[in-house]
Amino acid sequence: MIDVKGDVPGGRVLAVIKDSYGNALVPWLAPYFDSVIAIDPRTYREDFTQMLTERGVTDLLIIDYMKATTLPAFIDYMNAVLTGVAPPA
Repeated sequence: MIDVKGDVPGGRVLAVIKDSYGNALVPWLAPYFDSVIAIDPRTYREDFTQMLTERGVTDLLIIDYMKATTLPAFIDYMNAVLTGVAPPA
């Protein structure tokens, strides 16, 4: 997980679920948010829903390799995010 401080105060916090190519996008988003949190679902194993609440996330962006969205592990991760259950180990 990477937390990038943005340029706009006011409390908008963006969480980005991304693959390695998403790293190039995060700096472009920082000027529009108070904070941008980048998460790689391949390595992040904490309670995602809890993190969203604790960090005050107001916006969510999912940017990943299109084929990844068909993989069972990615689908399980996204189901965990949407249902509030910790991601599978």
